[in-house]
Amino acid sequence: MTQSGFKPLNTEWWHFTLKNELYPDTYFNFPVSESSVENK
Repeated sequence: MTQSGFKPLNTEWWHFTLKNELYPDTYFNFPVSESSVENK
């Protein structure tokens, strides 16, 4: 993950954040319908 431009969150080993995040102080919360997700 770090080689792809992400940095780990020190308090959560599983949580990574994009280093050059465009909106670092914005929390995006919007509904996603099942039909908009591609099933593989």
